[in-house]
Amino acid sequence: MARVGAFAQGSVVLLLLQTFHVPAALIGVVTAAVGVGALVGALVSSRFVEHVGRGRVMFWAMLLGGIGTLGVGVTGNLVVAIAAYAIGAFGVSVWNVPWGALRQAIIPSGMLGRALGIVRTIGWGMTPIATVLGGFVARIDLRLPFVIGGALVVVLTLVASRLILSASTQAPAEVPVPEGQPS
Repeated sequence: MARVGAFAQGSVVLLLLQTFHVPAALIGVVTAAVGVGALVGALVSSRFVEHVGRGRVMFWAMLLGGIGTLGVGVTGNLVVAIAAYAIGAFGVSVWNVPWGALRQAIIPSGMLGRALGIVRTIGWGMTPIATVLGGFVARIDLRLPFVIGGALVVVLTLVASRLILSASTQAPAEVPVPEGQPS
């Protein structure tokens, strides 16, 4: 989801200025409103997991993130675009909390650092590539990166729904105890 965000967000300031005619002085206010969605998502995610389970929360959060991103691209109304963007940011934040806990649960502690290093190297390495690609697509239409990115997340979430929903059934990884040490 984060790379789709980079794909869409590379041109978000131009989208706000040129398509939605937001005055330059208010760009920070708009992005702060989006940030509120992300903050609220991070704060409520753990409670959602407690009540409905990790897999369901991850599925709906990813779907909501994609729908929010798609919503930014398909609307012509600034208020709707800001609300959709905040909803998408909410979904991403809700996803991040159980995703981080799931990684820690299923990856043995001795491998966690290496696994996270690989995930971050690939993820952060893809971010500038996604941003540049989104910028090229935005040259066609500034809304198009949001439409493509949001639709891609929705489709991939639905395709991977069984895998995502199975996150609730994942048991913590067992750490092998070396011979001769008490277990």
